Amino acid sequence: MRMILIPLQLSPKRRGIKDTRSWASETFTLGSGRFLLGNKYARTFAFFYTIGLHILVFTCLYRVSALSYLSHGSEEPLVVEKNLNLPRRH
Repeated sequence: MRMILIPLQLSPKRRGIKDTRSWASETFTLGSGRFLLGNKYARTFAFFYTIGLHILVFTCLYRVSALSYLSHGSEEPLVVEKNLNLPRRH
């Protein structure tokens, strides 16, 4: 038994109607979504842009944590040998 998937589409009549009650943010979001989902190159750009932003954030977090560690030192002191070359008293 074969399944046929029918994508959800609005009728041309409904798609052409502009809802005057919607806010500018909703209109922008819907327009951006239609553009990203409808354009192959826009989807590819959005994918690599998202990957690039993640790499940038993780790199910045790594550098900040490394610089913080170097400037403050570790929380637990390492084993320190007290080898002081003091003159002996007789």
